[in-house]
Amino acid sequence: MKHPLMHSPAQRQTPRSALALALAVLVAACSPAPDIEEGTAAAPAPYPRLVNIDPLLAQAKQIGTDPTPTQDELAQRAEALRARAEALRANN
Repeated sequence: MKHPLMHSPAQRQTPRSALALALAVLVAACSPAPDIEEGTAAAPAPYPRLVNIDPLLAQAKQIGTDPTPTQDELAQRAEALRARAEALRANN
């Protein structure tokens, strides 16, 4: 039979963790607040220029990249993700 004052290592760590947390909060509370001046927001920038995406898509197709996945590719990927999720559930 264990002595009533004997605790497991996990139970002994709890007061130390609480003490460390309290010390960290006290140190943070003692630091001075940063000076925040009004009007320090970033200067307004011009809106970005809008460009037509068709030339970019054409360029991507020329180098062998199709930026729009087909419905079959998306269905295959979804099925692979479902199988992976099922395997993860089975392990837990």
